Amino acid sequence: MSLYLNVLIICFYLIFFSIDNAHSQETPNHSLGQHKPLEQYFLTFPPYWHEEENNSFSGLHYRLAKKLYEHAGLEVNFVHVPYQRMQFQVEQGNVAFINYGDVKGVNIEEVLHVCVPPTVITLRVYYLKDNLPEITSINGFEGKNVIIMHGLPLGKYNVMKDNDKINFMRPRTIESALKGLRAQRGDYFIVFDNLMLNSAQYLTKSEKESLKNYPLFSLNGYPITTPKVFKGGKALCAKVLESYQQLVKEGVIDKKHKILASDVPKQMALLSN
Repeated sequence: MSLYLNVLIICFYLIFFSIDNAHSQETPNHSLGQHKPLEQYFLTFPPYWHEEENNSFSGLHYRLAKKLYEHAGLEVNFVHVPYQRMQFQVEQGNVAFINYGDVKGVNIEEVLHVCVPPTVITLRVYYLKDNLPEITSINGFEGKNVIIMHGLPLGKYNVMKDNDKINFMRPRTIESALKGLRAQRGDYFIVFDNLMLNSAQYLTKSEKESLKNYPLFSLNGYPITTPKVFKGGKALCAKVLESYQQLVKEGVIDKKHKILASDVPKQMALLSN
């Protein structure tokens, strides 16, 4: 009798262990019933994404993403990364969410699930000098002094960085870039227009009147996407999109500007500068 009882006890523990082990091997971090926080990688792109001091974040799209994840019941940590590391995630798919922009030769919908409608941004050329030609070809900038932001991708114009016939100044801030224009260390300043929204604070009254610009091209900026190689990503992305649509209906998200309704006055204030 005792032998029979011992056999039953052993069988019970074996069954219990196998069930528990199988449960622990389920996908923990990218299923909808997540066990640990997911991550969103983002590039600094004011006023949409910005890293503050003490590893805190801000920005129109940061606050939008935070509200969406909260509504969708997803715990997500935000991680600021350089452009190259972001590019790796498109292929590697180790991260649930990334912000992204159109890249020459890449069909976004082939490599990423789009979780939130994109925002249109425009690469523009800014200049102070009078009578400068409005150059649009990369070769046309040869022999010119051109200011570009350090580490900032320029979409289809990114290849111009390899042209050694163009003299580049690469500041890390908008303020430094505008100082370069003022000091005539640069003829042209090439940057996305969203980065110039609060530039008025760095310009004198006469410079505000003299600063001219023209467009090079426009692209879509995607606040939240999921690499298609990320396991379970399609369902995650659909859950975020569902929250987006619901919050638009409730008026929490402004449908026209594609940001939180509470942030619209702030954006309008920037545009008026």
